[in-house]
Amino acid sequence: MRSRTTLLSLVLMLILILTSAHLSHPAHASTNNQQDIVLVEKRVYTDIAISHVMSSNRIARNDLLVVQDSVFRSDLLDSNYQDVFILDKKNNLVRKLMVNHRTNEVQDRRLVIDAEQAVYEARFGKFDSALFERLNKLSSSDLVSALLIVGSSSADTIAGFETRITNSLGAKYPEVREAIRNNRMPFDINDQELSERVYFEYLSSLRVLVNARTNAFTTILDAQKVSYHLAADAPAVVVNVSKQELLRLAQLPNVSAVLPYNTDEVLPTAVGDSLYASDIHRVWDLGYTGEGTSVAVIEPGYADTTSVWSECAVGTNNCFKNLGMFR
Repeated sequence: MRSRTTLLSLVLMLILILTSAHLSHPAHASTNNQQDIVLVEKRVYTDIAISHVMSSNRIARNDLLVVQDSVFRSDLLDSNYQDVFILDKKNNLVRKLMVNHRTNEVQDRRLVIDAEQAVYEARFGKFDSALFERLNKLSSSDLVSALLIVGSSSADTIAGFETRITNSLGAKYPEVREAIRNNRMPFDINDQELSERVYFEYLSSLRVLVNARTNAFTTILDAQKVSYHLAADAPAVVVNVSKQELLRLAQLPNVSAVLPYNTDEVLPTAVGDSLYASDIHRVWDLGYTGEGTSVAVIEPGYADTTSVWSECAVGTNNCFKNLGMFR
């Protein structure tokens, strides 16, 4: 009898151990399953984007290469999208698409961004969202420091300035024309001395055009006796005015955006107040300064995703020859 009891105890203990072992890993198994589902969904959305390009443009699958594939969450549109960049090797261009996770609708990326912007402007107007919320808690007479970004007509944008300057430099230097033909910046040339000269001329010309736009706005502020100071090397001015006055200034057609500005923050002259246009001060406030960290910057532009580093010429600063996604 004792041996049977001992045997029964051992069997029960073994069952308990096996059951515990099975129950100790459900979260891990669930996580793996969820990851598998996410990967499958990602492939599905990417395939939808590829099929869209193939059918809309009569392009073979072999001529398409996915160079970026990530999830884009739009709180403003209350939707998730698959953000897909596809290199069209046949036509030598990058097709930027978004696939709606809920409807599977494929849209040009620019249309989704424009829709987001429309919703944002309807909700916050020209104001930074955080500044907008802060203003709602202030009285009309409370002082507010803000950075006013000077806007322009569609024919007088920064991108338009850059195009005019690039064309001018291209007419002056054959090397710049070659760089432009290869989808590079005008100063991305092998001759280092010439590259530095072109870069200086490029920035100087851009500064003149930007200052001309800013000066037109400051003339209006001077006439209205509004105190301000200029942001460094950026089409923007800093004001410290009442909430009521800031709301009035925001209505001026010259103002394209109103951002928060911390008057206690001292910025290096070379960087200037334009840092606030990127909301970097919010990251600093969280304690992330980048100190002691090496940072690699991939500049938005174009590059050849099939380039081989060993094929780059000695001393060159840009070995990409074909159109791609990043430069």
